[in-house]
Amino acid sequence: MGSSSAIVIEAIEEFMSVESMFDDQLLDDVVRNLAKANTEDLDVVIDLNLAHQQLLPRSKIISSLLRQTENFSERFGGESLPEELMESITKITTLKDKIYGDVLLDASAIIEGAKVAPFESRVEELKQKLSAGVDLVELSQDVTLSAGVDLLTSLFADDDETVRKAAIEVYVRRVYRAFIITDLDVQDSDGRTTCSFTYRFSDVTEAESVSRSGMLSVVEGISSLDAVLVDFEAKFGKSDKSLNSVHLAIVGESPELADLETAILGSADKMTSLGIRTANTVIPVEKK
Repeated sequence: MGSSSAIVIEAIEEFMSVESMFDDQLLDDVVRNLAKANTEDLDVVIDLNLAHQQLLPRSKIISSLLRQTENFSERFGGESLPEELMESITKITTLKDKIYGDVLLDASAIIEGAKVAPFESRVEELKQKLSAGVDLVELSQDVTLSAGVDLLTSLFADDDETVRKAAIEVYVRRVYRAFIITDLDVQDSDGRTTCSFTYRFSDVTEAESVSRSGMLSVVEGISSLDAVLVDFEAKFGKSDKSLNSVHLAIVGESPELADLETAILGSADKMTSLGIRTANTVIPVEKK
């Protein structure tokens, strides 16, 4: 990570060496002050002015480099960015003028992201909540959970049955929070943990609403689709209305896109007979 960080730091420092002079000041005033300070070498003034005039492409380069740093932990290992790099990125946030808006947002996002606890700590904290018997409906509606949905998927195959089932329920309730879930049940069967639920639109009165059925099943691979559809039919029966949904959370080896497409298209007739309108796959990715 060292050499890559050094490249980003050097680029930021060069960018800031120019823009810190022009930030939140009238261009004429800056040029006048530079001319007074460099009476013996006006080429310096010209070079700095030309560099500032190229602010847009230079900002795009810095933003591109900043976005690359978000992958440093995965590429090089380690949870946090080097302190020297964070210090340089922080300098960008001192710019005040609105013309630096995009690069400011990119820098601020990295700084905010650095404040987030390590992945393992967040997973452990979530596990404690799920195993402590918290109100799962309330947890699914928590505004702070938006960044924790991916954490939930990492617990779909947890050894603790309570944690596993709770994570799946909160995930379903979170994903379907725009609907009213009228019934939900999570069970272990045939080596799979499956969440069966019914739901309806929240902006339609109950008398006028149509009940829909959904199922999320945690499976080892796409080959389990047929078994899940058998479970779906046993739970909800067939339907001539295309209203329902099925989700496969694949916790085994990540399948190829072509294999997913082949399996889903191969079961299209069966899903149509069950009134399944959407078929989704959830593939948790292990944190590196």
